[in-house]
Amino acid sequence: MRVFSKQRRFYLLKKKLSTYLVYALGEIVLIVFGILFALQIANWNQDKNDQQKVQAWRIKLTAEFEQNQLAVEQAIKDLTTVTGELSAFLSLMGPEPEIAEDNKIYNYIAVYFWNPSYTPRTIVFDQFVDSGDIDLLNDLVLKDALLEWKTAIRNNQMLVESISSHQDTMAEGWQDLYRWKSSIAMTGWIKHMPESQFPFDQNALLSSPALENAVSMKLILTEMQRLNVQTAKRQQANILSLLMGG
Repeated sequence: MRVFSKQRRFYLLKKKLSTYLVYALGEIVLIVFGILFALQIANWNQDKNDQQKVQAWRIKLTAEFEQNQLAVEQAIKDLTTVTGELSAFLSLMGPEPEIAEDNKIYNYIAVYFWNPSYTPRTIVFDQFVDSGDIDLLNDLVLKDALLEWKTAIRNNQMLVESISSHQDTMAEGWQDLYRWKSSIAMTGWIKHMPESQFPFDQNALLSSPALENAVSMKLILTEMQRLNVQTAKRQQANILSLLMGG
């Protein structure tokens, strides 16, 4: 650059303006080229750092989603158990209900109030999104899959809350027919609780339209939840495949 400056001064003193302008232009071109080259190097370094950061996130996300796949399997089993038990419970109901052991009725009603759900671990995922590093993902398919999964999980949680609220409201019509104390004692959840001394009219309970309606609705909603969780399982499997393939 100093050579160009000396040459410009030399030709300027010699009053050779055209040659002076040529050297001045050359100096400007070199300066611009140098700036662009420096910016390119900086961009390369930034891209390298970003991809290293993304790779670190991939490793953490893979571990988290592997744990979620184990948890979702258990959730599906539990929800399948609930739908099966509620179906069996409904088969006993009617104007002239079948007679069953009281213990079986207690267990069916306990299942009615059991709300197994799937709540995946999202610590790493939330940090990835909240930090803004998800925008560093070049794999747009993976990015879309992650965001779609989060939406599905949020929707499923809303369904879980709806089920809990709905079942309690619908139970109001028949809960006075049920020996709550005996049911709790039968489940063994609270030790040293004796059974209720009040009579239990099984026929009145099983012939109640309110009970049939409540159990039917709980069965429908639980089946919807089971299908949602199965969808989440497939989404997670796809995400794991994308994470480990990147």
